Amino acid sequence: MLKFLLAITLLNFATLAVKASTYDMKDLAILGQEKNHLEFFAHMLDLRPQDRQAQWKTLVEEMAIGFTGKVLKNQHYSEENLQAIENLAKLPLLKNNEFFINHYSQIIVKYLGQCLKTPGHEKFCLKKLETLWKSLPGDQDLAFNLGNLIVEHNLNRDPWDFFKISAKSEMGHFYCQKPALQTILLKKIKEISQSTTSDAQKLSLFNQLAHSDCWAQLDQLLISYMSRPGHQWNMLAFEVLTLRNKLDSANSDLYNTQYFLGGPKRKSLFNSSWNSIKELGQDFSRREKVLKQLKKMDPLPGHLFSQFDMKKRKVLLKHLHQNIPEYLDFYALNCIQFYGGLKEFKNGNPTLDCAGLFKASKGEEWIQSHYQKQFFAIKNPL
Repeated sequence: MLKFLLAITLLNFATLAVKASTYDMKDLAILGQEKNHLEFFAHMLDLRPQDRQAQWKTLVEEMAIGFTGKVLKNQHYSEENLQAIENLAKLPLLKNNEFFINHYSQIIVKYLGQCLKTPGHEKFCLKKLETLWKSLPGDQDLAFNLGNLIVEHNLNRDPWDFFKISAKSEMGHFYCQKPALQTILLKKIKEISQSTTSDAQKLSLFNQLAHSDCWAQLDQLLISYMSRPGHQWNMLAFEVLTLRNKLDSANSDLYNTQYFLGGPKRKSLFNSSWNSIKELGQDFSRREKVLKQLKKMDPLPGHLFSQFDMKKRKVLLKHLHQNIPEYLDFYALNCIQFYGGLKEFKNGNPTLDCAGLFKASKGEEWIQSHYQKQFFAIKNPL
């Protein structure tokens, strides 16, 4: 009997303790007024699901957004604060709250950035990165920023796993302006371009790589490379833009001519550039527009002059002479002015393949004879 009474007494005490530690809506409202965030979060689920009505939902959202905003403002990215926010992120109520998600995404990035500044913490931070990503999967901003952190800190993790989410999103036009993402995308584009797959397969892979809005940014970037003859992407940019049919018709003549002068390699593009130059030879107005743009370039495009075996080079030079003879003369003149010290060029020699041009043109009428004489008077005979 005594044991029974003792058990009843202990049960009553336990019941009273539970009731004493359980908060009701009035208690939560007071915590809300006091902005006592951590105590509020510790007891917000004391209410049974059926009692979590509009007032409770509104208060939870306000407290969650208020707390995350405070953490960002004070830059207090502690483990305790992060854990509290991770727990909040599990609430169905907050999963679609854009303000909370935006704050949480920023806090994750700030926390990881702070973590990675601590020497010797790389493995821990990378593991934490994976965990935090799982708590907010698919978020485009977070995906981009995590990819950026990986690149910035040279972490042992493929940034494309995160960048691809941003690149393929409808906000691709925004993300694909960023240098870090552009660098990764250009690497992917180069891999596809240099693969042995068919043009149709390459085009399909390009389309899968990024959203059309992202590609709009990439196209502009590739077009800018087209106007820089010495740029490593000059030739490849032409190939990609041509394959994707993204060359502006007004500039198609210029790009085809640049490609030809750069030393055409792919058969399909070679044919296109060959035919374009042939058309220029029959249309003075179009040829003048191309020449005007070519003459502005520094260095002047002309890798063709020192590439290929001599027999093939002569065939290509003959085609140029027959259709754009003015360019060969302009290139030769700039070469003579540079080597003869007749004109100052702020970026140095604008005719990097000058020697190859004169060597291939020796004994031909492709360059004016007095240019030939001047060049060989300045340089040793080739």
